Amino acid sequence: MVHSPRIIQLPKVSSKSGLLSFIEEGADLPIDIKRAYWIYGSSALVKRGNHAHTNSDRVMVCMAGSVHIELENLSGEKFQFTLSHPAEALYFPRLHWIDLTLEPNTVLTVFASCLLEEDELVRDHADFKRLSASAT
Repeated sequence: MVHSPRIIQLPKVSSKSGLLSFIEEGADLPIDIKRAYWIYGSSALVKRGNHAHTNSDRVMVCMAGSVHIELENLSGEKFQFTLSHPAEALYFPRLHWIDLTLEPNTVLTVFASCLLEEDELVRDHADFKRLSASAT
């Protein structure tokens, strides 16, 4: 079953010391997490992505700063999202071309459904479009 990218509102607990948000497998996530990683440390606008994952799904949470995400599925349908609050997550399934634009000092956490050594990427957009032709 193919799912569409979507924003997931994460639980938010408030106390006198601040806010706490969390992700729990099954309750909040449409994927099983095998790996987590984070992107950080840039003092300038950064462009990343420019690839598609062929065998793993992702959930992203922007812990600080802001990131603009552009996705394209094999049918050519395009999606745009901006993450700037740690109580929101973006889910997107495999076989979506992704382009990211991170504002300076952004911290982006990514949860993946596969281990690093299992992750397969398509790094050429023309090859990605050819996957669409072979799927039909």
